[in-house]
Amino acid sequence: MLLSKTADLNIVEEKEATRRNTLVKILHDSGYQHVSAASDVQSAIGLLGTDQFDLIIVELYMPHINGLEFAKSVRTAKTLAKPSTRMIVMSALIQAKVVGTAMTLNVNGFITKPFIPDLIDKKVQHVLNEVVKTHAAIAYETIYTEIQNS
Repeated sequence: MLLSKTADLNIVEEKEATRRNTLVKILHDSGYQHVSAASDVQSAIGLLGTDQFDLIIVELYMPHINGLEFAKSVRTAKTLAKPSTRMIVMSALIQAKVVGTAMTLNVNGFITKPFIPDLIDKKVQHVLNEVVKTHAAIAYETIYTEIQNS
């Protein structure tokens, strides 16, 4: 299914206000009209109860719950988001082990920081236009999501 930019609802979870605001601005400037932002996982989980989002962009290294644990929570239906919600993980540093875990969780893409506006728009469009492949929640239950802060 192709999604138009005007219909997309996106949630951005980034702990640092300047980066979060920059990413929201990039998405708005790229034509995404419905973008919500959260500074932490609890705020993001609260936003998930307000609407059905087409895409979640989550910071990898967050306090209390990392981005992989958040993705696992979505995939195992422990949030109000649809388990098939598309997700992008972002970080300045992404280790091979983290990429492997994210792929096992069917995360749809990665964004590296610092942000390059054109690449963000291309990545988001690519993720929104790809077929979502997920498994039953039980398939994600045993995935180890602890990561080392680097």
